[in-house]
Parts: sequence; C-alpha cells; structure tokens
Amino acid sequence: MDRLPPGFEDVATAQSRASGAVSIIAVVVDALSPTRTSGSSYMSTFTVKDRDVGSGPWGGLKVKYFHDDMDHLPDPDVGDVILLRNIKSSIVRGERMHVSSYADSAAWALWSKHGRGKLKPGSLQPTREEKKYASWLLENNVSAQNIHRTRRDDETRQAAKQNTSSEVTSRRFCLLRDAVFSKFIDITGEVVKTFREADDRFILYVTDYTSNEHLFNYIQPSNEMDDDDRPYQYIKKDKDNRWPGPFGTMTIQITLFTPHAEYARENVKVKDYVTLYNVHIKEGKFSGRMEGALHTDQKYPHKIQVHLINGMETDLHIMQLVKRKMQYWKKMREKLPNDPGENKNSPRKSISDLVVDRKRQRQREKREKLKEKKRKKKEDSDQPDFPRLAPIKRDQLNPHVRASNPAIPCRLIRDILDPDTHSFKGCDGVEFQLPFQNVRYRSSVRVVDYFPHNLEDFSVLYNRDRALLSDDVGDVSDSDPGGRMLWEWRFCLLVEDGGPNVPYLPPGQTRERMPLFVWGSDAVFLLQMDAVNLRDNQDALSNLREKLFVLWGDLEERKSADIDAFYSGKADTVSTKPFTCCIKEYGVMTGNKETDPISLGWERRFQMFQTAIS
Repeated sequence: MDRLPPGFEDVATAQSRASGAVSIIAVVVDALSPTRTSGSSYMSTFTVKDRDVGSGPWGGLKVKYFHDDMDHLPDPDVGDVILLRNIKSSIVRGERMHVSSYADSAAWALWSKHGRGKLKPGSLQPTREEKKYASWLLENNVSAQNIHRTRRDDETRQAAKQNTSSEVTSRRFCLLRDAVFSKFIDITGEVVKTFREADDRFILYVTDYTSNEHLFNYIQPSNEMDDDDRPYQYIKKDKDNRWPGPFGTMTIQITLFTPHAEYARENVKVKDYVTLYNVHIKEGKFSGRMEGALHTDQKYPHKIQVHLINGMETDLHIMQLVKRKMQYWKKMREKLPNDPGENKNSPRKSISDLVVDRKRQRQREKREKLKEKKRKKKEDSDQPDFPRLAPIKRDQLNPHVRASNPAIPCRLIRDILDPDTHSFKGCDGVEFQLPFQNVRYRSSVRVVDYFPHNLEDFSVLYNRDRALLSDDVGDVSDSDPGGRMLWEWRFCLLVEDGGPNVPYLPPGQTRERMPLFVWGSDAVFLLQMDAVNLRDNQDALSNLREKLFVLWGDLEERKSADIDAFYSGKADTVSTKPFTCCIKEYGVMTGNKETDPISLGWERRFQMFQTAIS
C-alpha cells in the first residue's frame, strides 16, 4: 500500500509549492515538546518525511502548529505517523515551512507504533485508504523510532532546563534601549527610511521607539527654523530629505547583505514593520555610533532573516511596539512644527499648493458638468437612454478575466450557499451545523450590482496601527504624524451564476446571489493597481473605471444614470459577460451569540482571490 490516498501529496511535492495548502501523511523524524508562545497560543514543532526516513530530519518538511487549546495541538513522537489536512506553506524567519495558525486549525490524526491513534477534537475520522496508508508507513519505517529517540530525550531534558523555547527566544529578542556592542540580537521595529548602496548592500533605518544613548541623535526641528525662508515661499522645499521622526536616539542604521538585501529591496518599504534576526550590533566605522549589520549566514547562505510583518499578526512584541509608537506621537503632536512657510496663527499656502487647489477645483467642475450633461440627455425623450453596445453572447465566458487553478471544476452559487454542505456528524454521532468553513471554490459568475455606489469610495484610508491593536488604545488620533495611514481597496460585488454550463432558468425566477468581498492584496491582484485616493487622482479613477468595464460591462453607466430605476427593475437587463473566479469562504465574529444561537456569533462571508483582469 505505497500509493497515496486521494487528495494527498508526497512530501517532495508539498515542499515545492510556494504557496497554498496541501494535505500530507508522513513519518515524524524530529519533534519538540509543545511550548507556549509569547502570546496566548501553544506551539508544536516537528519535521516529517515519507522516504529515506532513517537518514534523519535533513531534507524533511518542517511544520509549526499553533492553537490556543493544548487538546487541539498535535504532540507526536519520533516514529509516529501524522496526517495533516490543508496545512499552508509559509516563510518563517526566511525558512520555508508549513504552518497552521489558530484561525486555520488544520485537521490532524496521529498513529503510534506502541499505542492507539489520536484525532484532533471535532475532526472527521480518516478514511479506510488513509488508515491503510498510515499503517503501511508505520510498518515500513520502524527504524525512525530508534534512530532519533536519544536526540528526542536530549531535547526534552534541555527544554525542561529552559522551561520553554519561547523563553530562549525572548532572551535573544532585544529592545534598542538594551542593545550593547558586539552582541547578536533580534530586532522588531518600524522602517523609518531606506537607502540603496551602490553595491549589493541595502540600508534600513529602524526604530522600536526606545532610546539608546549610543545611537545617532536626530534633532527635532523647531517652529522658527524656517522663518528666514518666508519671503521666498515660491521655492518648494524637498520634504523627502527631512528626517520624519522619531527624534532623538531612537533609530538604528542596519546594513543588509546578500540575500537579505535583495529581499528587502523588493519587499520592504518605509513605515513597514519588520523583524530582523541575528543582527550584529557594532560601532560605526565613520560615525562612531551604534549600528547594525545583517550578514550572510555562513551555514545557510540562502536563508533570509528579514520577516515582513503583515496586518494580521498578533505577536506580543508587535503590539507593544505599536503602543509605544502611538504613545510617542501622542506626546509629540503638540510639539511638532508646522510645515515650512506656515504659521499656526496665520496659515498661508505656497504657490505650488495654490496651483494644486485650482487643479482640483477644475476637476470637480468638470465632473459636475458631465453629470449635468447625462441628466439632460436622460430627460430628452428623443434620445435613447443608453448607447447600444455591440451584441455579445450572454453566456460566453469573458476571456479577459482569469482565475488560478483551472483544473478545479466550477461550482454553482446555489450549491456553495446550500446549508446542507455545513451539516456534519461528530465522532459521538451528534449532528451539528457549522456556521462557516475555511474552504475555497471556483465558480463562473456575473456581476449584477456593486457597493459602494460611487467608484471614488472603492479605496479607503485607514490606520494600520489601530488595526493591529484592540479598540482600547486610549486617546490617539488617526491624524497622528507617525500613524501608518494607508489606502486599501475595499468593495463588494453582488454576483449570480453565469456561463455556458449554468442550468436554464425559467421566466419569472431569480438566481441565487452572493455578496463577494474584494479587498487588500486580492483586490490589487484583480485590478493590477495599488489603492490611492481616487478623489484626488483622476487618472487612477479613469484606469479603475476601464478595468471594471472589462469586469462588468456597462453596469456602472446604467446604475449611475438612474439608481431608482436600477433598483426598481425598470432599467434594462445588465449585459455583462460572466467570468471565472476563485472564491474563499471564511467567518467573521459578530458577537450576537444569544440572538442567533445557530451561527454561534459568526457570520459567513465570501471573498474573491487569485483572479485577475488582464
């Protein structure tokens, strides 16, 4: 029984995947005892292989499994066989591994040579084929149980001395205020500035909002420092060359070498949060101040030790950093000077600013004229309401919209929304209804509506620092000078089944419709555009309108011409081509557990991903 069960991949194939989720059954060749992280979760770390097991953990697939409940955490021994369903590939500290977070909660099952198997609570029982394959692995890889048993015992004794591996990590993690020369530390901070060297080096200026007297002192500008320039306000100063803060001895210059430099050049931007591992603290050759260097790892030269922190992480160090930052800028809010050429009591604008204001005013007037022209055209009975487009085949798929995983068959919206797909029977025979599942689909759909109504509102400005913390962050304004105010795509499409394989619908009946959210990086992938202020950038707004015309045809034109007629059903049928897209299902906590006990306080949602307009 050396054939993998359906839906599973061998370890080599799983390791070759740069992203996505895989299911594997393999032998545990290396394992650490579960430990508590710096947050509220527990972590289990182990390595698996399905061939050449006796040679040790080298070349195996490393797994990190996180959960807040120890009972849901796999605790394998060396030689056990483990099944993992839909575990995601990720990069942790520059190393490729597979990770299951608390939100993912990948299903698992364990088989041991000397005892009964174990199953993750609430998971489905393995199939007959999966059990047979696991038994075959146990019988044919007995050597793994003895080869690494001594190593396992040594690691257990070492972990007992150190209590937990998280404590070891916390000893190496260091705030800038505690950094000393000639030490190697891990730093979590915000990127204040970047600089590209002529050679392969790349420099990051990083702050964690703590002070060290050995760091370079960045002087805070005063309110009066630019008074001499007031008669010459028509000269526009280069604000990019001014130090943005924080001021004082709070920022360290860190020089990155290959391969860290290449990664940072492509991925790290100003105001990003990063964790840099194994930074060498030293004295600057020319400045004599404290600096850092991130050299190439001599043992693993391709290992990247720059970790870019996303907006969903809840690590304790990140949250503490954001809180220090918000407290700092709260204190500095009243102390910061105005821009050069301005005065609190009598604000004045430079000529360049006045030119920008006039340009924006002309753009607003132009938009008003276009709206008035459309309104008059609508009122003229001799004119048709809409220009007639070239006839199209209504059920022909749009070739200009493409989705990943073309081998996966499409599912109908009505089948995705069917509540019976979320009914399960537990190990004890009790039937229950899941409020949602973390699953993915492919479907061919047609857009019939969108929200917000105005395209200018498709991108929003938000404070990413507040998103990393809870609502209880004190009296901190969204307009803080140091706030990470970013533009992000956020809009929703109302879709229904469409395409050549969709069953015929009798007259008078309506199809099932699904609100499909589009936001963040998935929206950037769809539009091939970064989010900007669409009210101040007419070129970007025009590009967005052209992109969406490919997606939904003349839908916007018909809706904006007469929104009342659009929703009353008096407008003509929207002539949009269907397209194929990828959809992921997830849940959002609403907190209404008492009012809706069936959903347990969760709301089922759907989001578009891995779909692009070409």
